[in-house]
Amino acid sequence: MFACCATVDDNTSQIEITTAEAAVSEKSLSTPPTAAEEPVVEEKKEEKQEAKTDEKIEAKEALQEAKTDEKIEEAKAGEKIEEKKEEDKKEEETPAAVESPEIEVSFPLNGKPLGLSLDLANPGGMGAKIIRVKEEGAVAEYNKTAATPVKDGQSIMEVLGTRGSAQELLEAIKANKTDKMTLKLC
Repeated sequence: MFACCATVDDNTSQIEITTAEAAVSEKSLSTPPTAAEEPVVEEKKEEKQEAKTDEKIEAKEALQEAKTDEKIEEAKAGEKIEEKKEEDKKEEETPAAVESPEIEVSFPLNGKPLGLSLDLANPGGMGAKIIRVKEEGAVAEYNKTAATPVKDGQSIMEVLGTRGSAQELLEAIKANKTDKMTLKLC
């Protein structure tokens, strides 16, 4: 065994390694190992071989795991593609939802309020849902003789040519200075 010592020279940033048996190591390099030293050398060779074998096994296992992970990801991607194909097929088989046509109604206000309760809590959405047609008001008067009455649950999509959110439609209703109202409903 050798005792090692390392010193660092700060001025040159070099490391000097010395051993207690430096003179012996030169001699041992030129002469073959003795019978007592041979088992130690053989043990070290075996340890190195085992370490290399372990490293190879670990590398193979890591590669196999990576391949397995890759196969799992490919399978998941394949499943997603199949799901998408099935969804597309269902959409093709399902008839398109028929959009209800908008109905335009016009009626005089006759100095009365409109007489509708509207749902204004549709942030960012288009139109305003009619919660209730009140018993008193211009809409109730219109409904008495209309072929297509204004009903609870319908949505107002346009007021006097203005389209927009529930709040924008409410502003258009308030801004009306005429005695006539025109609504587009669906």
